[in-house]
Amino acid sequence: GPRRPRKRGGYDGKRDNPMNLTALLAIGGAAVLALLFGGGGGGSGGGAPRGKGLFVRSTGHAGSPDALIARCREMGVTWIMLPVIWQKPAAADIRYDGKIDQYAAALKAAKIVVWIWGWPEPLKHKSFSALMIATSARIGAAGICINAEKPWFGHNAHAAELAATMNGQNWALSSYGGAYNFPSFPWAEFSSAPIGMPQIYDTKHNLGDGYPAKSIKKWRELGYKTIAPTLGASSAHSPAQMVDIAKRTIAVGGIGALSWWDFYHLNQSSGRRGAVAAVTIPGAEA
Repeated sequence: GPRRPRKRGGYDGKRDNPMNLTALLAIGGAAVLALLFGGGGGGSGGGAPRGKGLFVRSTGHAGSPDALIARCREMGVTWIMLPVIWQKPAAADIRYDGKIDQYAAALKAAKIVVWIWGWPEPLKHKSFSALMIATSARIGAAGICINAEKPWFGHNAHAAELAATMNGQNWALSSYGGAYNFPSFPWAEFSSAPIGMPQIYDTKHNLGDGYPAKSIKKWRELGYKTIAPTLGASSAHSPAQMVDIAKRTIAVGGIGALSWWDFYHLNQSSGRRGAVAAVTIPGAEA
């Protein structure tokens, strides 16, 4: 398949009263988390995903459906983001929607929940939303993730229009972990998303132990009620660093799902796959 840039355009850090998890577990454990984060097995009935997930950047990286499923089993991954489209402002869009059906069918048969994700351009958002909704309906996706970053700075009206087209869909926004550093991003217009997916990468490992808590606090203040963070799995991250930031993110409380960006890098490193396998989200795998 066509290659897209190895890193998403945005970073999470310097420019470039959360619910307590212990209390939740004490008053009902997995049952309470199920109410907060959707149905079992990753949220196949709608709502937020649960447990561990990963993003597939390109179908060209995925290998066969069976190979992808085997990697998910190895890491304890219960939900997955399949790519649909990477829109370009002028050049031809990169499309995967004609290539994901076999993956979606095999993953669902293996009880791995399927979401879809895409990168929209503000001036092309109508065709983006139409394709995402149609693709979701065709393959029976559990939800749609909109990955919006720098192209959306200042495009508040377009963001409001795109969010409005998602009304009635189970959808999530993926964007900068350090939301406080990007005031020109249309956070308010996208805040109707039922799920927020801050990219808590800390690629240079210099944002401090409190960074996940600071990120999640800001996203909640911006109106994103259910948070399912995405962590980094590129060659910039050692396995130990991956486990450490995952533990600090889970410790914030009220986190029922984590995902990693992305499968390409996980597939290349048994150490990074081992780091994902070592992470446990309390109550989410029940």
